[in-house]
Amino acid sequence: MEQLFRQVRRYISDKDLKALQSLPIPKPDYFNWVKEVFEAINVQDHPNATALIWTDGHTTEQFSFTQAAKYCNQFLNFLKKARSQKDELEYFYRG
Repeated sequence: MEQLFRQVRRYISDKDLKALQSLPIPKPDYFNWVKEVFEAINVQDHPNATALIWTDGHTTEQFSFTQAAKYCNQFLNFLKKARSQKDELEYFYRG
């Protein structure tokens, strides 16, 4: 899937919409978006590029792909320590 996403990025970058429309998209038996796309493409190829812009209307923060990956891993480790199970849905609310 990594190669497919790289091809999609090239078509979008080149504004080649005809190629993008005709690109076959196979259904994989297993697909891990974080490992195969986020980490393998974005973090590896563009570690310091902006991945996320967060604002509360007053303050704005930007996070690079490397920072986003770091904070996501910290959060997943927190969930593991809290005994969350794989494929278990978690809901969080910050009021």
